Amino acid sequence: MSTPAGITTITGTGIYQGYPSFTRGRVDSQMSSSNDEVASSFHYGDLACGSNGCVRMNGNTLNALTKYIEPGTMVYTLPQQEGSRFVLKDGNLSFIADNPYGEEGNY
Repeated sequence: MSTPAGITTITGTGIYQGYPSFTRGRVDSQMSSSNDEVASSFHYGDLACGSNGCVRMNGNTLNALTKYIEPGTMVYTLPQQEGSRFVLKDGNLSFIADNPYGEEGNY
């Protein structure tokens, strides 16, 4: 359950278990670049299992995403836990996390 929340960008594409996959890195808005050291991916996998930073999807969804996602595409991800949201601040979309680690009742 460690899928990175926030603003990321697609940094590459590939194939995983016969389906399209997309790697992504966290966006550094001040540098206008992405940090691949915190990369995760969208790929085929069991939706019921926990994740080590990836977003798992079924093959049909991944095939459909190839029409819309390519390197450079911005991705906005919110965690399942409450306390995180996107807000428009000074003309920019910003990610706010009152509870960045998903701890119950600690925010």
